Amino acid sequence: MLCGFTIKPALGKKKLLLSRQGQENLSHWLWKTTQDHSFVFNTTQGLYLFLPKEHCTVSMKKQLEDYLQGNISEDYILYNCSVEPHYFMNEVERVLQDEKASTFSWKNFMNSFLVQLDPFVGDSNSIAYLFKSFVGIIKLKGNEAQLDYLKHKMNVLRERVDLGRLLEV
Repeated sequence: MLCGFTIKPALGKKKLLLSRQGQENLSHWLWKTTQDHSFVFNTTQGLYLFLPKEHCTVSMKKQLEDYLQGNISEDYILYNCSVEPHYFMNEVERVLQDEKASTFSWKNFMNSFLVQLDPFVGDSNSIAYLFKSFVGIIKLKGNEAQLDYLKHKMNVLRERVDLGRLLEV
């Protein structure tokens, strides 16, 4: 699974393009369209669609454009970023190292990702790899405050793990 498509607000604006319900609807549409697992990361930086590489086609981009035209009222730019295997990790690095951005901006980005990525839904190997890559880039490129925040968020996530859910078969 890789970041196959990115939908960015036009003119460099930073705002959510979809509500949480809209994000869920897009996830359902992707499942119906591909019959495969995906992950939609919805943030003020844009929407990041993680799909298996075989679904990152010109045809899929056209279908996605058609879907988005009926579901996003704001101006946006749709990119097929599947040819850049490290696209999302480069985006994470850019957010972490943006000196013009506020502390709130990178905290919101990190928190949104950790909250939205459910390790118990979808292809667990792909989700685990995505999660480890995200944490790894923060450990590699993050400053001390970002590392402390990540450590705090990871502790909070560990406390929220439902052992009953882990033991379900």
